[in-house]
Amino acid sequence: MGSSFIKEKKAAILLFSILAYYLLLRWIRFSVEYQSIITLLFWILIAVYAFFCEKPRLHSKQKYTEFYLLIMLVCAVLYLISYFMIGTIDGFGLNIYDTSFIGIVKNLLVLGTAVILKEWVRNFLINSVQKRFAVVFGVAIILIFSFTEVNLDTFSKLKTLEESFSYISKNILPVVFYNVFMTFAAYILGFYGTAIYATLTKFPIWIVRILPNFRWITLLLVGALLPLMFTIVLRSISKRKATRGKRQEMKQASPYSWIATAVVSVLTVWFALGIFPIFPTAIVSNSMKPDISRGDIVLLQKVDPNTLEEQDVILYALDDIQVFHRIIKIQYLQGVKQYTVKGDNNQFQDPKAVIGEQIIGKHIATIPYIGWPGVLLQQSGGDVQVETGGTEPTFLDKLASKYIESQTQKTDGNGKGD
Repeated sequence: MGSSFIKEKKAAILLFSILAYYLLLRWIRFSVEYQSIITLLFWILIAVYAFFCEKPRLHSKQKYTEFYLLIMLVCAVLYLISYFMIGTIDGFGLNIYDTSFIGIVKNLLVLGTAVILKEWVRNFLINSVQKRFAVVFGVAIILIFSFTEVNLDTFSKLKTLEESFSYISKNILPVVFYNVFMTFAAYILGFYGTAIYATLTKFPIWIVRILPNFRWITLLLVGALLPLMFTIVLRSISKRKATRGKRQEMKQASPYSWIATAVVSVLTVWFALGIFPIFPTAIVSNSMKPDISRGDIVLLQKVDPNTLEEQDVILYALDDIQVFHRIIKIQYLQGVKQYTVKGDNNQFQDPKAVIGEQIIGKHIATIPYIGWPGVLLQQSGGDVQVETGGTEPTFLDKLASKYIESQTQKTDGNGKGD
């Protein structure tokens, strides 16, 4: 018993040392290059200490390590595919890391080595304590390791609730859920599984010149939801394999069923983010009542704008918002096909006609009520607003009113755009 408590004391000292070091970094400002090198040296020191301590044993005592390594490999590949495919929706931007040949070498040697050593230390911490303390130490590992990756100085300078929510969604929650998954994976199968996942998911970020430029809601889904799904899948697998009554069943079980579960989870995220030809969108106002109300989910299909007809309901982009309204008129102006649109519940048609390049999709189905979580997220985050309108005059109503008033001497009131 005494020996076990000694292990926990060592683990606690290591965790406190990690926390103290990163608090010190907040106080002493180094240049980015020097901080990376000093941090690498710190993790080398911590990893060497852990290496010469008594080798920890896995709490799970699973005998299916090859199976788990395959699962981790599949999760990493699915994450990377999601990461870069969704960039085709949100767009791409230049990488902040140096991606020249020398820069890539430095990134892999300095940052990459630090990541691998970090996983070695994580494995030591979670598996060196008694099983009854695993949850407490697991939570501590998640919080402290997340703290090492989050810039709280930036967060403390944010002034509005919307900015804070957006920062938490983009920069904090993905880090926390990543560490939840990695800590649980270390508990189940040790260092090698987490090293595989960390290597495959982080190394490309240090060598690719152009990376996805995510919106906060997209990064929340990719960075937080995917690791959460992977954690649930891994927990389900480990729980079933640990059930004594099903040992023979699990020995004969194929890993493909679990891979299929992970794939379905990722495909669900892709569907929500609009990668497929048919995708969902939450409605945030009542401009299309009575048929479509706030909180509904509408299914949209990507279509050729030339196939659209009057009375079709479309989602189109208007600057930084998306509008979900009905086509009431199609005409050609100066050789350009234009669509006049209006919310069914709005007093006025939209102030400007829509052109084909703005059209995102055509409405094909409605699922009532289940879109409320998305509505609340969009409103809280201050990000994209999907459609406008309602019983009360909306932003577009007011904009249309001003537009029509300014055009009263030029038009008979049909509200055509420029």
